[in-house]
Amino acid sequence: MNRLFLLKRSLIRCNGTSNEASNFLQGIITNDMKLFSEQNCIYTLFLNKLGRILYDSIIYKLPANVDEEKFIIECDTAIADNLMRHLKFYRIRKKVDISLSDEHNIWFLSDSKKNIEYSNNVMPYIDPRISDFGTRLITSKDFNLKEMLNESLGSDEDYMEHRYKLGIGEGIVDLIPEKSFPLESNCDYMKGISFQKGCYIGQELTARTYHTGVVRKRLMPLIFEKKIVMNLNDNVDIKNEGKLSVGKLRNISGNYGLGLMRLEQTISSKSLNYNENPCTTEKPFWWPN
Repeated sequence: MNRLFLLKRSLIRCNGTSNEASNFLQGIITNDMKLFSEQNCIYTLFLNKLGRILYDSIIYKLPANVDEEKFIIECDTAIADNLMRHLKFYRIRKKVDISLSDEHNIWFLSDSKKNIEYSNNVMPYIDPRISDFGTRLITSKDFNLKEMLNESLGSDEDYMEHRYKLGIGEGIVDLIPEKSFPLESNCDYMKGISFQKGCYIGQELTARTYHTGVVRKRLMPLIFEKKIVMNLNDNVDIKNEGKLSVGKLRNISGNYGLGLMRLEQTISSKSLNYNENPCTTEKPFWWPN
């Protein structure tokens, strides 16, 4: 059954004269702004100088006049102000306007095949991370998308569970700022990193890790036999049958969780558990062979 979600994510406007906004973003994101010649949104990261994730985002291109560019940057609401400061810090002498959008909502529909026409009130974008994951929609603040689509409205937990089933991390809980690495977070598999475009902040370590081909840990989906509640003070180790830690739990929603797992040890384990709660994992279908 399809489900519609009103996401608690923030939207930041980034507008400029022709090529000014895209050139500005090109130097501070992991993906390639040139992709906008072929698609209308991209998944990307903002890194610190050590190559660790600061913010994950989806950037949307909006219609604009020939001599201007308009983009909207979607991010975790908890770090929206930080991302605004980050953008303004690197804006040096560029004719780019950066501001928080308070007249839009961002929605997610767990159906990428439903035909939704682009209009003044609704701007649909296929989620760029994984084919068939779903559709993101930007609407004016007062527009009733639920009524238009005649879809049931899911909760925040439902949306999280939908992501965790597929092993998709999003936001500061799953991608811990200044601690998470792009490849360990599967951002390369989700088409969020360009290894051809050249320099950007944090590029050196990311490129070196990619070219060595050695990524020992990755975020993986975890399936529990029963619903588990994760408390802040809980031990986060995922252990195998020998009680050895093979990964760390990031979060749980219902019967599904997300863990940063050591690949070789996880795959070779006969059983896994979190605080004596049995769980299983498998490589997501969207990972390359």
